[in-house]
Amino acid sequence: MNEIKHAKKALAVLLVGAALLLSGCTTANSAAKVGKTNISESVIENRVAAIIQERKGVDTSQMQLTTGKVLNRTVLRFHLISELFVQIAADQKIVVTKAEIDTQRAQILTQIGGEKNLPKALAGVEIAAADFDLYLQTVIISTKLQQSAAQAGADQNTAGQAIQQLLVAKAAQDKVVVNARYGKWDPTTGDIVDTEAAGAAVSPKATP
Repeated sequence: MNEIKHAKKALAVLLVGAALLLSGCTTANSAAKVGKTNISESVIENRVAAIIQERKGVDTSQMQLTTGKVLNRTVLRFHLISELFVQIAADQKIVVTKAEIDTQRAQILTQIGGEKNLPKALAGVEIAAADFDLYLQTVIISTKLQQSAAQAGADQNTAGQAIQQLLVAKAAQDKVVVNARYGKWDPTTGDIVDTEAAGAAVSPKATP
C-alpha cells in the first residue's frame, strides 16, 4: 500500500506550483480536455461511484478518505495527469508494453502482501480498480522519463524538475481546459481548487 501511495504522491508533486491548466468551458458532458482528448464526465462519475462502492468491501476505519467534490477533483486530477504522461510518451516515442505493466503490477502486489490486499490499498489512495492499469502505465512512463533525464546527466531532484517542465510545456501546448463543475486551476498551488472556496460560487451541476 505504501508503494502505491508514495508513487501517487510523487506524480502529484510533479504538478505542484505549475500553472498547467486553463480554467474555462469545455464541450458538453466533458470534465476536461487535454488537447484533442476529452475526459468525459461520465468516466469521472463512474470512477467515483466505483471507488465509493469498493470502499464498502474493505476496512477503511483508519483511512483519511475524501467524498463529494473533493473526491471528484481527485479522480479528475489523476486522469489529467495520466493523459499528459501518455501524450508526452507519444511525443518521445516511449512505449509501455503489457509485459512491463504486468511486471509493475507484480512488484506492487509483492510490496503490499499479495492480491488479497489490493482492494484495500487502492481504496486508501482513492484509485478505482478499473484505473489500476492506467496508474501502472503512468508510473512506468514517469520512470522512463526519469531514466532519460538521468542519462542526460540529471540527478534525482533535477530529473523530477525536468519531468515537471515537460508536463508544464505539454499542458500549455495543448491548452488543457477544466469544467468549472470540478473547480478551477490555481497556478499558485498547481492544483484544481474548489471554485466556491476561491470566491466564485459554482453549482455542482453548472453548465460550462
